[in-house]
Amino acid sequence: MQPLILSIPGDFWDVQIYKGRLYLWHYDGRLSVYNWERLIELAYPKAGRSFAVKAAWLQGNSLYNPDILAVFDDPAFLKVLDAKFAELRAEAPVLTPKLLNGALYGEQDNPVKELPTDTEIFSNILYLVTYDGFWSATAHRNSRRYPVSSRPKKRWDAPVYSASASYWRIALSAGDDGLFEFDFRNRDDSPNYGDSYLPQSNYKDGFVSQLTGRHSSYADWAFASVYSTSLVGESCLLAFRWQRGPAGLGRFRREFVREIDESEILQRGSVTGLSWGAGDKICAINGNEVNVMRYVQENFTSPETETPQALLVSDRTASPSSIVAKNDAELARRESPFGCVGSIPLTEEADVIKAGLAYFGILLETPDQLLVFRSDNEVWSMAGPIVRWRTYPRVKNYENHLHIIVQDAVYIVAFVHDYWQHQDEKIAGIRYRHQDRQMRLTS
Repeated sequence: MQPLILSIPGDFWDVQIYKGRLYLWHYDGRLSVYNWERLIELAYPKAGRSFAVKAAWLQGNSLYNPDILAVFDDPAFLKVLDAKFAELRAEAPVLTPKLLNGALYGEQDNPVKELPTDTEIFSNILYLVTYDGFWSATAHRNSRRYPVSSRPKKRWDAPVYSASASYWRIALSAGDDGLFEFDFRNRDDSPNYGDSYLPQSNYKDGFVSQLTGRHSSYADWAFASVYSTSLVGESCLLAFRWQRGPAGLGRFRREFVREIDESEILQRGSVTGLSWGAGDKICAINGNEVNVMRYVQENFTSPETETPQALLVSDRTASPSSIVAKNDAELARRESPFGCVGSIPLTEEADVIKAGLAYFGILLETPDQLLVFRSDNEVWSMAGPIVRWRTYPRVKNYENHLHIIVQDAVYIVAFVHDYWQHQDEKIAGIRYRHQDRQMRLTS
């Protein structure tokens, strides 16, 4: 089942989507904010309110809902829904300036002077990182003149290259200076680390604490843990676990376990290519294949736990359609936080400059294209060069979105295949578990 694609011609620097609004940064410093639901209605004037449109573009997690999973056992339902998606794919709308103006909520200057190196939106706050520091500004405001506050607060005076938010914290990759974490649960009061145990660090500045001093190009969240990817050195996992607090408090605290090298996770003396992680998966490029490990955070029983030998897959396959997986029961018997679940062959050894994980698959960016190794064992690609791309595994309703900026357009891609995959058996992509999402939204 092929994805649906919307295109927006123009010169853009960055893109975000949050709570029904699409944020587009222009190279000239403008920030345009659009009503996303209205934009979809304009893009699909004949089918704007159909279930297929809502499932693809407006409520991307709706078909994961456990209350309707039983419907997937009905072949008639699948056939009808597949036909509806096929009709939408045939349209492939182009969002012209006229259509965009019809859904414009507001437009303003970028809140900070320079274009951000990365952005995140969490709990109605826009976080911007630049080579000059780390900023926050109220977003999703009712003001059409200023949908984002024009008076941002500078949170940290240090150059940052990448940001990733979850669990009321934001991981900040600062290159040679390492990986840091900003705790914004009490962002306007004194910092409160009472329910969080962090690694011992030589650096703590207000709400910002250093997680590791080794080089960090970008990072992503693996449940309560953070995987730090380095393009120039060894990557690592900053492993945390949830520990129940003192009796009677009825809450969990986030406890640091230890820093784990990629070579230990992947059970190799050295790693030949890039490694990255998110959710329940940690991946690494090894020659002409991607090795995929499962991460089971619950298998850290104490900070002193030693990692047992991970379960390795010996049989390597020749094509994505014949990938071999190990099941959860076999991994659980080993009681290791890490276990190899399979590998994905590449047609050739790729020069990967960035990689990522979403529910719908594994993403690899090369100098001339973006590849998506989908959870249904198909491969999808977008020709480059790529300016920027972004997925939203932690943003409600847009988990199935991939936003790609190229030189003259933004492509908004909705993947609709992962709903039909067995989440415990798939190799490519983060496993979707309803309880994981509920905990993340309430933590």
